[in-house]
Amino acid sequence: MEERVLGRILAILWPCHLITLPSIMFPTNVEKVQSFPLPSSIILNTSNILFFLPKGTHKEWLPHVDKLILEMLTNRTPPTCIQANLVAMAEVLCPGMNLVRELPSLKHIKDLRTTLYTVTKTLAAYRLADAKSWKQGHADETSRRQTSLLNFLMGLVTKDDKFKAVCIDLAIIAKNGSAEEQSRAVLSALRDCKTLLEEWRTTTADMYPEKPELIQHIPDPSLIDITRMMGAMIEHDSCNTARRFGSILCDTIKEEIAAKTNLSPQQISILDGDCHNHLRNVWFDHIDSDFGSLLEDHFER
Repeated sequence: MEERVLGRILAILWPCHLITLPSIMFPTNVEKVQSFPLPSSIILNTSNILFFLPKGTHKEWLPHVDKLILEMLTNRTPPTCIQANLVAMAEVLCPGMNLVRELPSLKHIKDLRTTLYTVTKTLAAYRLADAKSWKQGHADETSRRQTSLLNFLMGLVTKDDKFKAVCIDLAIIAKNGSAEEQSRAVLSALRDCKTLLEEWRTTTADMYPEKPELIQHIPDPSLIDITRMMGAMIEHDSCNTARRFGSILCDTIKEEIAAKTNLSPQQISILDGDCHNHLRNVWFDHIDSDFGSLLEDHFER
């Protein structure tokens, strides 16, 4: 009888309330919860339910809570505002029901930024492997607190013949910020994408052994291959360091392609050029200024 009462209470509270439950102790299916045997580590009280965790276990927020936090972080909501947003959203959607019993800590919310970083990189890897062809690699460098940060984007042609720009990494920190180390770091970021797809496929197979067809929806990690850069273009800033980076990256890619194929580096074509947006800021602005001065002198005469 107590098991049924507990099952009914859990079936009501669990899906609706933002409460902390040990996910390792209960299945996610509500029907299974109603027939789940009463663990000795749970005390049923007339006013509330107290969960006492066995030694060596921990509490976890349910997936829908973490998903909601990730969605807010994706939309650039500051972590310090998310707790208040959760309360406000619950009050607006279900006024007067007092659904929120407990809120995720600020530390947990900030820690989920790492989860979001991994998720976005995995989705970028998905786009990279699922692309019809690779057409462009674009790198740009900035610095924060005397630390060099390099971002790298890929221009892809999708299977429906549309051009898409995918960010591979926005904060690549090379060993010493030199052009040689930056080129190695970019290739390492591409290898990390391949590793993320492998882990995604492995985790999916472990979580859903009865659904092997799910693996078919995740691209083969072997499709993230540097040989797909043949005929593509590397674009970068117009400063000397960036141009050296582009030259070294092209040479490194040619060497890796040559090692995987029977082609020599001289037979492999990879274009290297300046970013047109940087040229507009650096080159065209000077042309406009000089041309304006030339016209001004001409009309003054």
